[in-house]
Amino acid sequence: IRLAVENIDEEGIQKLKSLVEQSAQAKTATEIVKLNSDMHDLIIRYACNKKLKSILDLVKDVIYHDRNVSAYNLSRRKDIHAEHLEILKALEERNFEKAEKAMRAHIQNGLKYIIYEKSQNKKA
Repeated sequence: IRLAVENIDEEGIQKLKSLVEQSAQAKTATEIVKLNSDMHDLIIRYACNKKLKSILDLVKDVIYHDRNVSAYNLSRRKDIHAEHLEILKALEERNFEKAEKAMRAHIQNGLKYIIYEKSQNKKA
């Protein structure tokens, strides 16, 4: 995220803002997953980090699955939107520390949610 903070321009901020707004208005989980994936891809593109992109490409199916699981839970969707707003705000402010903290929280919250969901599915 630090590299994205350094590299993102006003056009990138506006695209990201538009995706966040569209995601908030989306009606279906499929739309939300697509828009959220576009947001993440945009941030990765602005990070200009080929190694990171290669690593994420290796696990993209797992990430996509987890986004789908999260998108079907209304409470998690609201949390994701709030997390995306925090990331966007930090990028707009060009604040490395705030962006890193927001991105770390977003990833950790997603992981916690997926672990919780998987534990619930084992019980069923």
